[in-house]
Amino acid sequence: MKIRLAEKILYVTSIFGNWDSNYQPYSVPQQQKALKVLKVPMNIRKSMLEYGVYGKIPTEYRGYSPIQVSQAMLKHKMNPGNIKEYRRCMRQLLDK
Repeated sequence: MKIRLAEKILYVTSIFGNWDSNYQPYSVPQQQKALKVLKVPMNIRKSMLEYGVYGKIPTEYRGYSPIQVSQAMLKHKMNPGNIKEYRRCMRQLLDK
């Protein structure tokens, strides 16, 4: 992975994490590799891996506001770990 691509991945991830966008085009392994390529110091990298790496949102749910979805999931104590769990949680929220 080139440094230019790694910087682009971290930029897009930061936009997604700041709720400016509900589209995350990069997978978790790509984000992890970008941190490694940019040679971020280990103490900073650990916190970024814990709080700054985001999973993708399925395409059928990108029209919904990510802030409202996350608030509803927190309210109902849902914590999806992958796309399959995210879809299940969204179906439960939309049925309510």
